[in-house]
Amino acid sequence: MSRNLAIFFCLIAVAILSAPLRADEVNTPPSFDGGPGAPATGGTSLNIKSQILQKVGIEQRLGAQIPPDANFVDSDGNPVKLSDYFGKRPIILMFVQYNCPMLCTPALNDLCRAMNAMVLDPGTDYDVLTISFNPSETTKLAFMKKRIYCSQIAKSDMAKKAWHFLTGSQDQIQRVTQAAGFHFYWDAANKQYVHVTGLMILTPQGKVSKYFYGLEYSPLDLRLAIADADRSHIGSLATELLLYCCEYDPQTGKYDFAVKNLLRLGGSLTLAILAGFVTLQFARDHGRKKHLLADAGGAAGMDPMRPDDNASAKGGHSDDSQGQPSDDRGPAR
Repeated sequence: MSRNLAIFFCLIAVAILSAPLRADEVNTPPSFDGGPGAPATGGTSLNIKSQILQKVGIEQRLGAQIPPDANFVDSDGNPVKLSDYFGKRPIILMFVQYNCPMLCTPALNDLCRAMNAMVLDPGTDYDVLTISFNPSETTKLAFMKKRIYCSQIAKSDMAKKAWHFLTGSQDQIQRVTQAAGFHFYWDAANKQYVHVTGLMILTPQGKVSKYFYGLEYSPLDLRLAIADADRSHIGSLATELLLYCCEYDPQTGKYDFAVKNLLRLGGSLTLAILAGFVTLQFARDHGRKKHLLADAGGAAGMDPMRPDDNASAKGGHSDDSQGQPSDDRGPAR
């Protein structure tokens, strides 16, 4: 029964992996460079998508200095320089869009989870800088986001002092993102940003020490990276696992959640686990059959209708010798 159930779930996983992921259909696909309905430039839709994705990503620039004189505005409306946060503790740096409808919110939520799981304390062992790469976002929005995410931290009072949400002008944003190797793209035709998600660990002096990609930041890895950065140690290249905030479809002008890619990955893992489960069930059944056959063979070898075998099993004496008196009179004279 369990084997049949596992096979059933395997078939479901295969169906999920093979099903096409479609975006919403529209009658007139917008263009990349031209006006609405104009023919897209740069070749096929696949080429256009490739051109866009080539403009986004995270280029690892270990040891790069984040410009200390870059000007921003904090969530209270105060003008600040990044140097105001340097020279104290290691810094977790994350570039987000506060109104991002895609991955920025899950990324910030997971950062909260990792911060709560770490034995290190914000404001004592490290600080956090969250910078919006959208120059149109306001201080009011930054204030609201800080209140939301700091409330998720167990030591919220410490987080309020250590976690800074900044906004800035386009030129200042470009200075910092270029220095950190964070590349994003504004698609004017569809009025949306295309970007990846991840975070950087900075030394107290503001130099890039470590990169983390995607979601699900390991608390242990973060703690070790912060400890290295505290010693001004520059880490090694991280494995690039880019998670695009959105998947651009030039045919529809829509952006699909990258969660679809996660669903595909989850389906693959589920299929692998179920395949292993089925294999284990077959192996157990085969072993059980061999054991039963061995028991049956042993039982046949101890047949009670064969007294000679039973007697030999008890000590090698035949039943024919039982009950016969021994002759102790010695040899006849």
